[in-house]
Amino acid sequence: MLNQIFKSIIVLASITALSISTLVPSAHGETEEKPKSTQDKNTQSTKPQPAVERTKQLTEAQAWYQRMQTLGASLDGQSSQSQLINAPVTTQWIDLSPTKDLPENKLLIMNYDNMSKPKGNLLVIPPAGQLPTEPDWFIDFINQITTYGWRVYTTGIPKFQLPNPLPPFDRSNLKVSTATKNKQAGKDEKDSQKNNDQPQNTNDSQAQPTTAPTNTTNSQTSKEKVQAVYLDEWTQDAKARALELLKYSATQPQDGKTIILAFGQSAAIASLAASASNANIDGIVLFNLKLDELKDEDQEIINQQLAQQKPVLEMLSQPKPQTEQAAKRRRLAADTSGNRQYLIFELPPGVGLGASNGGWLAKKIHGWAFPITYDE
Repeated sequence: MLNQIFKSIIVLASITALSISTLVPSAHGETEEKPKSTQDKNTQSTKPQPAVERTKQLTEAQAWYQRMQTLGASLDGQSSQSQLINAPVTTQWIDLSPTKDLPENKLLIMNYDNMSKPKGNLLVIPPAGQLPTEPDWFIDFINQITTYGWRVYTTGIPKFQLPNPLPPFDRSNLKVSTATKNKQAGKDEKDSQKNNDQPQNTNDSQAQPTTAPTNTTNSQTSKEKVQAVYLDEWTQDAKARALELLKYSATQPQDGKTIILAFGQSAAIASLAASASNANIDGIVLFNLKLDELKDEDQEIINQQLAQQKPVLEMLSQPKPQTEQAAKRRRLAADTSGNRQYLIFELPPGVGLGASNGGWLAKKIHGWAFPITYDE
């Protein structure tokens, strides 16, 4: 019995000694606990790690621009696609004004010319965000349309995309066109006058609830200003690309007609370019024209221009009801203004513009352009 008691005392003393050994005197005479093994692991994990280089995420416009540079470098007659196209291709690079996404901004124009039976110049702008060679129908279209005798000059425009997250409005580094600035200034002046005309409430308890809606409105207004600035910059850059394509065509042989073919957002931009006073074109083909992302004043300019433009072929593929109705309104406006050369052609239900329809599109455009009677 005594032996068991003695053994228990020894075990208890050992445990006590072990506990005391984990404590060390501090500089102030107090005791502090030594880091345990788990704390060592945590300490090691918080040490600075070697910097890892990360590839900067490109905006959609920057990725599109890189593809354009790659395409331009490959058009030497050696690429697999070049070997599938009958018409020889030459390229032209043109400097453009820089944008926020594209500090080094250039335009690539591709010239396809079979140099036989000249019928005219066809200026092609594919859907925004695509390069001329990227649509499925491109190869068959080029082979067929050049066989008819058309020279094809083509370029692309980047797709409009707001930055995410949207930066705050800063007048020092955001630029806006004069038209947009004047419109916004008039709106701000009206809002300010409206606020000044309202009676001021000096009762703090009653004035407090109006604070939140005012801040929310200011935040929304700031966001709208930023969006307007980015949309305005994109519109101006895209329009500059379309105008440069028109200028380039004007320097080429003029032994036929000059027709524009454009798609979606690009069709809207092409319509804006066609409204320029020095735009010398004989017709425009719009495939699934998309105006909804443009400013109201630009949409109005386009609709007015198309009502006067002779001739216009608006092509629709699987349109939404509102898209079809908008096209009919444009044709009605053209009829009202005396323009009988605004035509709408809708593809059969379920039929889109795919790889097998490039030749059909070329035949449709050529048949529409020749023969054609112009009202002088």
